[in-house]
Amino acid sequence: MRPMRVAVLEDDPAILKDLVHRLRESGLAEVVLHARERAEFLAEAFALHPDALVLDIDLVGDPQGGLLVARELALPVLFFSGHVGRNLEAIEVLDSQHASVPVAHLTKTCSDDVFEGRLRKFVEEVRSWQRYRPITLRPSGKGGTMEVEVTEIVAVMVDPKGAASNNKRVLFRDRKPVTIADVTLARLGDFGFPKDVFIRISSRCAVNRLAALEWTGTHVKVRYQGSDGSPVTEVLPITGTFRRRRG
Repeated sequence: MRPMRVAVLEDDPAILKDLVHRLRESGLAEVVLHARERAEFLAEAFALHPDALVLDIDLVGDPQGGLLVARELALPVLFFSGHVGRNLEAIEVLDSQHASVPVAHLTKTCSDDVFEGRLRKFVEEVRSWQRYRPITLRPSGKGGTMEVEVTEIVAVMVDPKGAASNNKRVLFRDRKPVTIADVTLARLGDFGFPKDVFIRISSRCAVNRLAALEWTGTHVKVRYQGSDGSPVTEVLPITGTFRRRRG
């Protein structure tokens, strides 16, 4: 199995160099991005699509920088910080908001054995998060099929242009939406969508709980790629009896 692709954010150059070295030497991680500043890191991470994040929390001039990055990207995250204790409540809030997305933490003073042991456990958690089989979709009018990972899909919605024919619009993290025909939300499991992952929030929408940025009793916040290729952040309402169902 290939190493997990990670992006690293750490403002101290010496610590960053050592952290990248430790990750690579472990054989568990491929460092695809490392940066010292939040804006630069976010721009690169959106383009590279890492599997997971390794983040310092308290950056110079940006004391909540790592937490803000984790909220923005909603990917599995291992916080590597000298200030875990004072940020523990914020980490726990993030963990609860991001549903099943793995959230872990380590102190910078940990030994090499503790570092590698926690990293190994984190990799296993991320692999479990990614474990679902790819879904085969048949986009309308394309004359073929496409195979996508479960974690790539954000939501499946009734297509307002084709509601009468059971057309559904599939929203993705990193590709433009596609329309699929003759699929009903009530029977998504019959079409390869895992029932424990795609949760109906209304009569017109099912959301991938692994992709939710925030999930409350009344709404789900998601981010997907729009038809023009730009990122879209949207708050989707949970309606009626669907409010009793939780991702």
